[in-house]
Amino acid sequence: MLSVLMVLSERDSSAAVAALSVAGTSLVLFFAQVYAGSVAERIRLRRVPGLDSLRRLAADSWPVAAVTVWPLVLLGLAGLGVFETATAIVLAMWLAVAALGVWAGAQARSAPAG
Repeated sequence: MLSVLMVLSERDSSAAVAALSVAGTSLVLFFAQVYAGSVAERIRLRRVPGLDSLRRLAADSWPVAAVTVWPLVLLGLAGLGVFETATAIVLAMWLAVAALGVWAGAQARSAPAG
């Protein structure tokens, strides 16, 4: 997310183009992660993963897509003229950094000590 937003910050894109870039990249990464997980399960189980496995993989991969919600809200507001697209992109980058910190903190707390 941060790399896409960084590239967008260097361009003079409309809010719609920026939102499509963010959403499209997120969806591609989400499906790639689910696909990679299904290939790993196919190798491990020596059979094609069932629908339940794919649902679990999608649920596990959901944060990849969910991280785009706030940037898309901000870009939507920019598209409505609430503020400039560049401002929305900068705010989205800071929100992405904050989300990364929160996620890392949650993972650190759930990790076993030692």
